[in-house]
Amino acid sequence: MKVSRIGATIVALSPLGAAPAWAQMTPATQNQPPAMEKVPAQFTIPDAKAIQGTEGTITKGGKTATREGTDSWLTFKTKLALLADERVSSNDVSVKTVKGVITLHGKVASPADQQAAEEIARMIEGQKKVVNQLTVVPTAQRKIVDRQDDQIVTDVKKAITTEASLKKASIDVRAEKGIVTLTGKAPSLVTSVRASEVARRVAGVRAVRNELAL
Repeated sequence: MKVSRIGATIVALSPLGAAPAWAQMTPATQNQPPAMEKVPAQFTIPDAKAIQGTEGTITKGGKTATREGTDSWLTFKTKLALLADERVSSNDVSVKTVKGVITLHGKVASPADQQAAEEIARMIEGQKKVVNQLTVVPTAQRKIVDRQDDQIVTDVKKAITTEASLKKASIDVRAEKGIVTLTGKAPSLVTSVRASEVARRVAGVRAVRNELAL
């Protein structure tokens, strides 16, 4: 690079006589700031309340949870609420949630207890519906009824086990004041109906609620 002094100004010349970079700028661009690279804007999605996504899933904070997980959470919250309320003897109330529908099973001492349990469940945020299947059994009759229900459960299980057409079914049995509830899985609709028929024939059974999944 060659350096020349012109009066009080020093001029640096590029090799081969090329003009310096500042000399190649046009008057229109000499006073403009250098161009800056565009940076894409950043967006933050707030962690709002759970928003219903595709069927069977819940989306929250960019994460997806299964409906089964949400049902378990509803069941958990309902049980805690029942335990915290002195109006209900929650030890005798069981809770099951399927697709946002909370079902209450068990025995309570009075219609007031039955209604209170339902009111508590309806206050749970996120529930779609509450099904109250609680039966009213006065405390004085509880031991007799419980003993009868225990025997009914034993007899129904035995009848289902010995029925050849129900070998492939996975069935749980619950009895409340003579009303039997069947839960679990059945391989077909025919098998499900057969399970109800077998349970209904057992002595002491007043009715059969079939909640078997196919």
